Amino acid sequence: RDGHRPTSWNVRCGTINGHAMTDHRQDAAVWEQQFDRAFDFPPTPIATKYVICTSPRCGSHHLGHLLHQATGFGYPLEYVNATNLSVWTRRAREAGATEPLAYIKSVRTDRNGVFGIKVHHSHLQTFLEHEPKILEYRFITLERRNLLKQAVSYAWAAQTQSWISGMPALRTAVYDWELIATKLAEITRSNAGWRSFLAGL
Repeated sequence: RDGHRPTSWNVRCGTINGHAMTDHRQDAAVWEQQFDRAFDFPPTPIATKYVICTSPRCGSHHLGHLLHQATGFGYPLEYVNATNLSVWTRRAREAGATEPLAYIKSVRTDRNGVFGIKVHHSHLQTFLEHEPKILEYRFITLERRNLLKQAVSYAWAAQTQSWISGMPALRTAVYDWELIATKLAEITRSNAGWRSFLAGL
């Protein structure tokens, strides 16, 4: 694409401070880690912005942590998920900011000026509502090769509520062909939705 348009590529129970945790407490602790101020960066002007275009259970959460550990890629997490965004909105207000995504960019832009975010297609509308300069982003589509295995993983996570590594399973998963088929259709629509959106930029 030319210089005025965005670039697109395809591409358990534990302890805290010595105290045993219940499943629910660990579940919350693992989820809350993403908001920890220890992961914030010092104020840095943004030079590059990118979106990882994803669907559930494609490995995007793990990728986000790997990119953060590699340094220089920001910390591309699921910032516009409704539940996550509510926490970021509260953090923004505490800091005197009015726009949560602008606040997120102010604290999660890497020292080299790179800001990354991962967005499920189901969260795209929310992202667009908070980001007026969409054409300044580069887009990376992340798709899992085996969609059936992804659908099985999605169905398992939906049943157990264990969405990321380290979260304990709150319920036992059972084989549910209809649920797997539903999740497969959802993933297929998500991938197609991203292709359609990117083709229109």
